Amino acid sequence: DNFEVRSTKSLLVPVRHSVERDNEYEIKQLLSKQYAMNEVHTYLWYETKLIKEMGIVTDKNIRVINSLTAENDTIRSTIIPSLLGFVLKNVESNPEMGMYEIGRVANGLNADGLCDERKRLGFVVASKKLSEKEVYFKTKEIVEQLLHDIKNIQPTFARKEELSKYNFVHPVNSASISLENKEIGYLSVLNPRVRNNIDKKLNVAFAEIDIMDIEEVPAQPLDYKEVSKYPGVSVDLSLLADKKMSYEAITKTIDQYPCEYLQGYHLVDIFEDEKLLPGKKSVTIHLEFASMTKTLENNEISEMVDELLAVLKDNGLELR
Repeated sequence: DNFEVRSTKSLLVPVRHSVERDNEYEIKQLLSKQYAMNEVHTYLWYETKLIKEMGIVTDKNIRVINSLTAENDTIRSTIIPSLLGFVLKNVESNPEMGMYEIGRVANGLNADGLCDERKRLGFVVASKKLSEKEVYFKTKEIVEQLLHDIKNIQPTFARKEELSKYNFVHPVNSASISLENKEIGYLSVLNPRVRNNIDKKLNVAFAEIDIMDIEEVPAQPLDYKEVSKYPGVSVDLSLLADKKMSYEAITKTIDQYPCEYLQGYHLVDIFEDEKLLPGKKSVTIHLEFASMTKTLENNEISEMVDELLAVLKDNGLELR
């Protein structure tokens, strides 16, 4: 053919840099590489047949007029049932799984009549090898690591009765997630009634976080401080606490103790046994003591631990 060969002209628009886009990429990298999770993509609506099979009850939300499939005409307000559908489909072939999605949901209508559209991150951890407690704390660990990486903030967790509106949320082992006193999502173990419809031996935990709420919380700058050249001392305390006392309440009590040498502490384990500890639980906390100017003596450490135990005792916590 006799025609002139030349390049076409097209308008190329570079993708604009944004913090939100960078954060989403970092979230995906963390979940995929560090926690070996698979990214999935689900529909914006509830798959009614699949959800009924799992025994999940969804809320009444925006409905699509003239939907191609009459039973799939409700726009989802939460991303978790969609992810649990993937668990149901894959449990026979691969019971050890982790998956996530950053997708859209709609929380009803705004005042202007348009959808209140939100972008959410949802992820699920499922296992037959790990216990229910282990998948729950793994989910909590992922949430903490994720928010630390993108915001440099330690999230807080608290019991919230309103989560019971979802029948797939566990009535006890669930908590809201907050950043700087702003609630951004929740995590939970799967309700046993729903789990039994998927697989009775499968332990499942999940979390759902509002990406748009995260972006409203400013990231904290990284603080650097000199490491002490003197050796530190670690102390583990097993405290006897009321069974209903939260770990957050215990941390507030520890924070009441003014000690310049207490560099930090973290939870090691929680032990519960109604026969050995009726109405109580054992909470083991790891404490780190160090000085920038000297090596701490044993008697100094003992004195500080005794002072801390006195503060704890005044707040209903005793050494086991």
